[in-house]
Amino acid sequence: MRRFSCFLSCLASMVCVATVAGTVSVEPVAAAVRLTQQHQFSFTQNAFYPSYTNESMSSPAYGDVTGDGIADVVIGGMDGRLFISSVNGDLQRTHLVGAGAIHSSPTLADLNGDGILDIVVGNTRGDVVAVTGNGQEIFRKRTTPVPGDEFDVYSSPAVGDIDNDGQPEVVLTSGDHYIHVWNHDGSIVPGFPIWQNGTTWSSPALADIDDDGYAEIIIAFDVNDRAGPQSGCPASGFFGAAIRALDHTGNQKWNTCIQGEIVTSSPAVVDVDANGDLEIVIGSGLYFGAIGRDKAPSRKLWVLDAATGAVAPGWPVDTGGTHNSSPAVGNLDSDPQLEIATSNATGQVMAYDHDGQRKWTRCVMHSDAQCPFAQQNALGTSVSIADVDNDGANEVVAYVHTMVKVLSGASGAVEMSHEINLRYVSRAQPTVVQHNGQATILVQNMDEVTGAGPSAGDKLTVTVLGTGTALGTAPWPMFGQNPARTGSLETTWAGAAWVRPWLAAVYQDLLGRPIDTGGSDYWANRMGGGLSRSNVAHQFASSKEWSAVVIDDLYAEVLGRTPDAAGRQYWINRLAAGTPTSQIVASFFASDEYFVQAGGTNRAFVRELYQAILARDPDAGGHDYWTARLDGGEPRGTLSSQVFTSYESGGRRVDGLYATLLGRTPDAAGRDYWARYLQTGDEITLAALLVSSNEYVTGAQGRFG
Repeated sequence: MRRFSCFLSCLASMVCVATVAGTVSVEPVAAAVRLTQQHQFSFTQNAFYPSYTNESMSSPAYGDVTGDGIADVVIGGMDGRLFISSVNGDLQRTHLVGAGAIHSSPTLADLNGDGILDIVVGNTRGDVVAVTGNGQEIFRKRTTPVPGDEFDVYSSPAVGDIDNDGQPEVVLTSGDHYIHVWNHDGSIVPGFPIWQNGTTWSSPALADIDDDGYAEIIIAFDVNDRAGPQSGCPASGFFGAAIRALDHTGNQKWNTCIQGEIVTSSPAVVDVDANGDLEIVIGSGLYFGAIGRDKAPSRKLWVLDAATGAVAPGWPVDTGGTHNSSPAVGNLDSDPQLEIATSNATGQVMAYDHDGQRKWTRCVMHSDAQCPFAQQNALGTSVSIADVDNDGANEVVAYVHTMVKVLSGASGAVEMSHEINLRYVSRAQPTVVQHNGQATILVQNMDEVTGAGPSAGDKLTVTVLGTGTALGTAPWPMFGQNPARTGSLETTWAGAAWVRPWLAAVYQDLLGRPIDTGGSDYWANRMGGGLSRSNVAHQFASSKEWSAVVIDDLYAEVLGRTPDAAGRQYWINRLAAGTPTSQIVASFFASDEYFVQAGGTNRAFVRELYQAILARDPDAGGHDYWTARLDGGEPRGTLSSQVFTSYESGGRRVDGLYATLLGRTPDAAGRDYWARYLQTGDEITLAALLVSSNEYVTGAQGRFG
């Protein structure tokens, strides 16, 4: 009779992963794909805190922040509140950041290692808050070291493991002239904050620009004649901005000065020309006209060599209008190089080749408005790039003035459009995601309803648009490119020192096979975007492949056969629905099929159950007791559940997991703790914790580094 010995190793390999992201299959699309409004919902603002602009600049975030397996929409309000809602507008929670408008786009990353996305955001009072989707604050900071001072935070936080310690860091710039870096728990990273001697309007980007395995921080800030030599620009008579790269310890790598221009655009770090080296794409914003320094408008788009900061050949280019939006980068045609899509304040969207040649320009205003738009300071919304109709070609998605328009990436022709006629002009970049299998565009705006100008009672409005097709590729689908707002397509820097060896060990130990290149790249990129070791392990554990492996092994080890299709799917669905593994194991042992194989009598069943789970015969008293209970009508599931969830069984399962994953026996205290935990808990949690431990990482580096 089977002794269930192999199932302990199966439990040690419960953390499995389905096939990773790869080529997107493209299905034929109907001739007329339309952009239709799926939902529109609003939240009345308790206050209105205008600062620099009355328009909402915060872009929606999309991800499961409540841990229920369903993606949420996270939006920042002009009254200082975060709103967490379902895609159809059901408000789940609000959280007060502070008495300042939220122009910062909410950043999503797992900070506390529980496998659920958390939220980081700032406001125009200088408050920065990290909070779970259930409202528990992880940390709360002020961006100024001077008590009572308030400095605007327009910057969106970028989150990533910049020091390769297995935990994400939060990087933020502010109007207080500092760059701040906090650990995942809010403690200050040594060497920070660092004085930059200038106001920062743009958000930082994170990328490994020198191939040292660590991320650099790319920032932009204002410079004036009072900046002094610390700005790295001429100490006298210089007005403009500087773009700077710092390493993860805060040391400056290079500094590039731009005469006469403020940079409000946020950098995009990509390999634009496909030569294997990264570039930085950024727009220059407004001149110092407001303080009488220079009245001419800034109109330029720049590409810099990421390793040195040198301006690339063919750049900058004149976009034809004041340029304070952030560029999006992706492949808009069939050549190997990438293209840059951006907009200016005249109401135009344009695309450029990697060498600075303009591909096309399109006015995206409402049909009764003209370009250039007279009130240029009200425009300049950033655009997104994604294949929203799943036809194999990327589109440019823009929300300018009152119109959401989907433009052909190759030609700029309008493919779809939808009018959202609210009282304020949108300044928030569209967020493009796949929701319920459909390409979905989320746009955010304010609507004035009081008739008294910006005031309490105005409404924060989200419009949800769909194309009716799946989402194809999405190289730049939202502000900052990804929910962690790293501003980079190249995030494989995440732990060149440990991430890939760790992933290789996880695949070998848990899946029983070598890691494939696609899987290594996919998960390294995800971790570069802020996904923690624990988060990865939990995602593996909730995959369909894991469910199938466990069920297949249960059929083989307990029943000695391959599963029938209906039974297999039934149990996979039970696992996916959250049924604990222990309940499913107990059900297999309690089945009529196992009872017959165990001898067909209650006495034989008790003996075989003990042998299978505990590798021993029952003591005489226990054998007689349980046989009598079963003879009296006690369900077999009662016995199988009690034996499997017993302290003795838990200890054996702990031994198996430690041996498989750490190559050692557990210490006595650890064994006792986890054996007690497994009386009610699940091996999934223990396996995920073990493979996330520093001990496992060290072993992985020794094996695969």
